[in-house]
Formats: sequence, structure tokens, C-alpha cells
Amino acid sequence: TVQYTPANYDHLPVAEQPPFLDLVRTARPDRIRYEAVHSEEGGRFLNAGSRYLVVEADETQAPLDPPPGYQWVTPGQLTSLVRHGHYLNVQARTLLACLGAMGLTS
Repeated sequence: TVQYTPANYDHLPVAEQPPFLDLVRTARPDRIRYEAVHSEEGGRFLNAGSRYLVVEADETQAPLDPPPGYQWVTPGQLTSLVRHGHYLNVQARTLLACLGAMGLTS
């Protein structure tokens, strides 16, 4: 849900930052289900890396009724979108693969 480049958001007031940004930035270690740094686009960009996190959230942090512009989907629904080119960016595809490796794609 959050694709975060610090320079894009750190200067903004909290009200103008994307939903769920603080949930990810301040995630407690016991809520992080996956964390790794992957090479940017599989090494296409020299020395560029992206940190990937899967953070568990409860209904108070990520309400069942999402904010405007958001829609919750299951990993299975995301997998069906992968079949169509360019529906998911490379970062979403990477996280989806990580969820699959964790056995969380149902």
C-alpha cells in the first residue's frame, strides 16, 4: 500500500502524507513479517536498492473500509492481475513473490 521514497514525503506536513506511511515507518519489529533490501529492478540500476517490508496491521491501523482512492485486495487477486502486463509495478510484483515464498498468497 505504501511506496515510499523519503525525499518525496519527509518535507510534507503529516496531513499531506499518504495514508499508512507512519504505520510502515514506525512499524514495531514484532509486526514486520518480511524485511529485505533487493536490488532495484533486479540489478538494472547500478548500486540502487529498495527496502521491502510486509507489515501486519490490525483493523484500527488499516480499517476494513479503506480511505478514498484505496481498495483492499487479497494476494490471490493480485496474482490474477500479474497475468495482465503493466497492471502491477515491479515493486508490487516483488512483494507478491515474497508473500508467495512465505506461503501467504491465498
